[in-house]
Amino acid sequence: GGEGGEGGEDGEDGEGGDEKMVEAAEAGSAGEGEESGGEGSEEGSGGSGELEPNDAVVARWGRGAGKPYSAVVRSVDGRSAVVQFDCDLSECTLPISRVSPMPAAGALPGWLTVGQSLEAVDPYASGRPLVWHAATLLEARRGPREGADDGLRLWVRYRQSKLGQWLRRRHVREQGTVGVSGDSDALSPSPATASGKKPAARKRLKAEPKGTRLAVERLSAKAAAPGSEVWLLLGGAPGAKGGAGACSAFEVTFGHLSSPATLIAPMLLSCLVPHSAPTDAGPCLLAVSAMRGEGRAAIACPYTFEVLAPRRS
Repeated sequence: GGEGGEGGEDGEDGEGGDEKMVEAAEAGSAGEGEESGGEGSEEGSGGSGELEPNDAVVARWGRGAGKPYSAVVRSVDGRSAVVQFDCDLSECTLPISRVSPMPAAGALPGWLTVGQSLEAVDPYASGRPLVWHAATLLEARRGPREGADDGLRLWVRYRQSKLGQWLRRRHVREQGTVGVSGDSDALSPSPATASGKKPAARKRLKAEPKGTRLAVERLSAKAAAPGSEVWLLLGGAPGAKGGAGACSAFEVTFGHLSSPATLIAPMLLSCLVPHSAPTDAGPCLLAVSAMRGEGRAAIACPYTFEVLAPRRS
């Protein structure tokens, strides 16, 4: 039970011209002030405005300050949230004051960088053996450590179904790896099978990746020499939560080489092809990410890019 057939990627619109990209980017900012006005008050109010269904959180349960547990938000209602604990899949309603977003995970290997392609297995899929699927890492969070659980939680988007899911380290592996998981532990049986309880948000309840409302819709060029400027036109809500106006420190990765990007219009990024990019490696994957809140979030990008040899003068 896992992934469905992969749909085709949207093609390039041809040589539309840089001026049209700027016009499209500026047009995308229409109504931005109206959207962002209410957004600022929601984020500034704290509490439930900072939590959404499918968020990975640290939930405190028990007497006094409570013991911290890794959990996933199922719903938010006023000053309380329904969470499902990772350890036993039980659910509980807690005050918002006892639920906080998991902090971003640090000190991870390069292949677990946000925006990178990897392979992931759905631990809740029916049947054995489990199947590895192509996926993209969108978030990396770290919850409380408990026993063999290091607290790492990874939000991935499967390439075929376009759905998202929270996974642990052992459920992912580096792209192209055969026969091993992300760590040395064997894949454990699904907790849902053992307990008979249905997993919550980590079972890919939303077709739209959590927290990702931006996507690259067009490139000024899909091939260029090192040092060349490339523009990326974004789609989505510029001022909404998760939009370009709420992001900073944009970064575009050409294969394994990253390049800082600048927002030169409300929905238009500019970056340079890395000077050290090889010109004989063929098309490489483009990955785009930005800082949002305390963590780095991926921006969907369906394109590949080819680094060309510089023209001789």
